[in-house]
This record gives sequence, structure tokens and C-alpha cells, in this order.
Amino acid sequence: MADLISSIKTSLTQDDAVARTIQFFTKKGWHPHTQSQKKIVFTGRPPFPIISFILFLLTAPTIIGPIIFGLRIISKVGTKWHPKSSVLTITINPTSECTELNVEYPPHAKSKVNEFLEILPTL
Repeated sequence: MADLISSIKTSLTQDDAVARTIQFFTKKGWHPHTQSQKKIVFTGRPPFPIISFILFLLTAPTIIGPIIFGLRIISKVGTKWHPKSSVLTITINPTSECTELNVEYPPHAKSKVNEFLEILPTL
């Protein structure tokens, strides 16, 4: 899946933008991976496919249900037993009159990113 990109210009200083970004996404379950004054990278896991798990429970008495569930999970997760980590990257560009934040994120994080962008003060 392709990553989505959003940007906003805010009246916050660069240091305040970094602090608010780290506070917000840490509270939402993302883990800071790398950090500098201009770029912050968070890692997180995609949500568990709960619908697939419910279908598995409903079809578990048959032989076909667990096979379909197993193939579906393997195709979504990959060959590892844990979900692939997703990466959320925030680039902070200070200018003379404002600070611009560019957010690159996976599709499943869209609601959290929109919530973050809404709480920032704009110009």
C-alpha cells in the first residue's frame, strides 16, 4: 500500500512542533524510532484483522475455515509471525513566518494524523 502525505503550516516554533508531535503520537501508541530537529520517525503496527479472526471462530469446526484464515493472515502479515511495522514520518520545516509539517503515513493511520493536524494551531 502506498503511503499518504499531508501537510500543514502552523504558528508553533520548531521546538514546540517537535514536542507536540512526540507527545501526541506516543499517546496514540506509536513508538519514536528516530528523532532530529527536522525529522521524526515513528513505528507502529497495523490493526489486527478482527473480522478474519471472527470468521475463523465461526468456521473453525470445519477444515476449510482454518485453512482460509491461515492463508489470509499469511498474505496480510507476510511470512513472519508478527505484523509488519508501519512507519509514520513527520518532517518539520521552519520558515521565517511559520513552521511547516509534512506527514507521511500509512492508510490505517489516517484518522490519527487528521486528529493531530486538527489540534495544531494554524496561521
